[in-house]
Amino acid sequence: MNSIIIGFRFLLKHKWKISLLFILTSVFLFILFPLGDLNDFISSKISQATNNKVFLQFEEMHLNPLTTTLNLDKVIFETEQLDGLTIEKLSATPSIMALIAKQPGGKISAEGFLGGTLNLKIIPAEKNKSELNLTAEKISLKEIKKILSSNLPISGTLELTTNLNIDPAFTDQPEGDIQAKIQKFEMPSTSIQLPDLGSINLPEIKFSTIELKGKLQGGRFLIETGKLGSNTDDFSGSIKGDIGVVIQNMNGQMKPVVNSYNLSIDLQAKPAFKDRASFFLNFIDQYKKEESGVTRYKFKLLSTGPGIPPQFSALN
Repeated sequence: MNSIIIGFRFLLKHKWKISLLFILTSVFLFILFPLGDLNDFISSKISQATNNKVFLQFEEMHLNPLTTTLNLDKVIFETEQLDGLTIEKLSATPSIMALIAKQPGGKISAEGFLGGTLNLKIIPAEKNKSELNLTAEKISLKEIKKILSSNLPISGTLELTTNLNIDPAFTDQPEGDIQAKIQKFEMPSTSIQLPDLGSINLPEIKFSTIELKGKLQGGRFLIETGKLGSNTDDFSGSIKGDIGVVIQNMNGQMKPVVNSYNLSIDLQAKPAFKDRASFFLNFIDQYKKEESGVTRYKFKLLSTGPGIPPQFSALN
């Protein structure tokens, strides 16, 4: 007992010195410690953990001990599917409650992500699932095309909002709401290869805006609103229906697979678009109807499985 009393007296006598030592130690650990020197170490560990399938590099690392927020500057991220994704500033704040529950959770924000910003919030939910809230603003379609090494010459800016309930292992399919909007979409005349239709020559297409609103439910994407362009564009239309989308976990890699679709399509073409897209519109010429100043194409597109050519039919 006497030793304990002596110990407390020592702590009380030197409390300011001990406090100063604690502060200086904290300053060294969280401010002066060269976190940036961990770059190569962290990169190598991530590569080892993913069998060299993921590469991560950054210039500077900062840690805020009060909010437990980790900031990385000038991040380069590469996988087998993504070629040189760069992020100006990446911030991650883990959820303490999620860590206690041994579930993924927290906030991630990325500035300079594909020309825009991205914010992701993961909240633990029931039955070992997670609620995923994602918002993206001013995302460049050109940048998306570049990192995916796609030859499709598209441009425009994307805004995306999702609120999904997901199983991290994807044994169950995600469910929730998705909203997307593209401003100033442009695609010059090109040729694309579609699995069910083969090679298709597309004319120059411009949409002032594209809006898509729908819901993932039971392994299908239900399109509630689909708008292509506006009345001021020489080509516009709408789309409704549903698409079978299943996300498969293939050795830790998530791959979306489209297995069927049932779409109702209503397109309007002004004379200027018809003049440059006569070959493209010839495929749906039997479904056209002349109206005041425009030609309208209304048809249904149905496919019952992957690799099965779609069936066209008139839409009343």
